[in-house]
Amino acid sequence: MSKAEIEKLREEMRKRDLLKQTNEVRLAGVVMEITPLPQTPKTDKKGNPILDENNQPTFYDEMYWVTIGVIGSEEGVLLSSEQINQVELNHTYLFSGRLKNRKFKVENIEEI
Repeated sequence: MSKAEIEKLREEMRKRDLLKQTNEVRLAGVVMEITPLPQTPKTDKKGNPILDENNQPTFYDEMYWVTIGVIGSEEGVLLSSEQINQVELNHTYLFSGRLKNRKFKVENIEEI
């Protein structure tokens, strides 16, 4: 191998190691179903509801479960109310993000 080939191989290995360290995940597929999830109330560490200035319970932002068809399987991702506006049924997207607490957290959506 030439020095250039060895350096190219080393660079590819560095990129792979960096991906492992950053915990980056990519998932591509067709959006098959969008399901709104019920809003859950915010609670403190003792399980008591967190109230707003009008003494009403507060809730977490709306979230959606999106079923994605991939070759030979189906997967699901959780999207926020802002992210859901970026996807449409029967369109193909690349979802990029990270694994956090054993769940895939979508950070970027690209139509492909």
